[in-house]
Amino acid sequence: MKYLVLNMLGIMFGGYFSEYISRFTTKRETDAMLYGANIIILLIGVQGAIETNNTLLVLLSIVIGGFIGTRLDIDGKFQSVGNLAKMNKNSNSAAREGIVIMFMMQAIGSMAILGPLDVGLKGDGSLLILKTVIDTTTSIIYGTKYGRSIAWVGPLVFIYQGLIFLFAKLISPILNPIVVNEISAIGSVLIFMLGLNLLEIKESKVANFLPAILGPIVLFFFESIF
Repeated sequence: MKYLVLNMLGIMFGGYFSEYISRFTTKRETDAMLYGANIIILLIGVQGAIETNNTLLVLLSIVIGGFIGTRLDIDGKFQSVGNLAKMNKNSNSAAREGIVIMFMMQAIGSMAILGPLDVGLKGDGSLLILKTVIDTTTSIIYGTKYGRSIAWVGPLVFIYQGLIFLFAKLISPILNPIVVNEISAIGSVLIFMLGLNLLEIKESKVANFLPAILGPIVLFFFESIF
């Protein structure tokens, strides 16, 4: 559990420390850092997506997951968390956007799954320590744009990873290497979509596609039954 707390504190530290960093950087310098980071996010999405061994599963998961998420308005529910940040009216939009973006970045992907699993099953926190370094860095970088409100992502990620940790022994048979690989590939597609958003190439409500991550788990159950 201490590794989960460390990850949460790293994200929160990055969010608050970014406010200090932004005092010493110009808008041009901040824009340059963000542009570079956004390009890397896009490339990470492409790199992870091509690791899939079941393109049809990824396609169906994205399409059906997007439909379900839009019907449930998951993006809207995530953005409402931004209201918890005590921001003025002019900053609320940026706060909500930042919280959604950072949660997507830090909760989607194999490390957010395998990290808590390793701690819960083996007591090995090495993967979560690496994730903490990455999450803290991204929080500092994107905090220069979205402000310290992204520190709120820390508790959200803690809850998400905490559930995986608590139910590690129960869900470990489900989250076998094949399922985790496909979840990671679908998550990478969402990361790619997020990159398009950040680069202002194509705006989309990426959080609405989060149900797509359940696609490989649903397939696993069907294969187990039949």
